[in-house]
Amino acid sequence: SKELSSLLYKELNKELGAVKLQDILGGVMPSYALSHKKMVESMPYDSSTNSYIDQVLAGARAEISKAGLDPLKLPDQRASFSKKIVWVTVRGEAKLFNGYLRGLSTLHRIGDAKLETSGNNVIIQATIGINGIKAGYSGHAKFQGIGPSISAHADISHAHIYIKLSQDLLNANASPVLH
Repeated sequence: SKELSSLLYKELNKELGAVKLQDILGGVMPSYALSHKKMVESMPYDSSTNSYIDQVLAGARAEISKAGLDPLKLPDQRASFSKKIVWVTVRGEAKLFNGYLRGLSTLHRIGDAKLETSGNNVIIQATIGINGIKAGYSGHAKFQGIGPSISAHADISHAHIYIKLSQDLLNANASPVLH
């Protein structure tokens, strides 16, 4: 959902803001690379890229747990109508409430992350996963005040999310940005 994507984006960018690539990717990007564009353009790949993504995800998992976001309370949803037909007003409503999403604290990296450069920027791409997702809502649908109550639940074994991070290496104050 849009809310879940927004939450993940916000939490990952928050974690990224606290970390500089040059602090994590020592073997990939030595500190003197900040002032040497040629060095930036010839950075080799190594397993530090995977370590960097793992560290960001570990921080995000900790923040998700600390903030009580697993389970995540999903927003209530309501749609209603009212229409006057001749002398009678007809009303109806559908409402979802008590929504939840469990499993966000299982964020992890899938496969190897990819490191590349473009101009002064380093770009890291990775696939992250979430396992054992459970979601649900309670609700009702009413027409003229009468109607059924419902309950819906979903079990999703896993989901994969592609992420792309970049950072300007020639700006010593820059933090990675999630795209």
